[in-house]
Amino acid sequence: MLTALLIFWPLFSALVLLALNTRIAKTAALYAALLELIFCFVAAIQFEPTAETQFIVNYPWIISLGINFYAGID
Repeated sequence: MLTALLIFWPLFSALVLLALNTRIAKTAALYAALLELIFCFVAAIQFEPTAETQFIVNYPWIISLGINFYAGID
């Protein structure tokens, strides 16, 4: 789940920021970036230096074609 947050949080934040006015969007962008930084720190703290892929996310995306969203951090 952490990997998905690291990938999709900036995209989600950008879409939300498009709907806000300029003054509020600057503050919201700062908070969104700080939250992404916290996600990165959590991933770095929980990371174990082994040769294995960690924080694996595997969700079915297009089931009829057998396509999955598969991501991990190594």
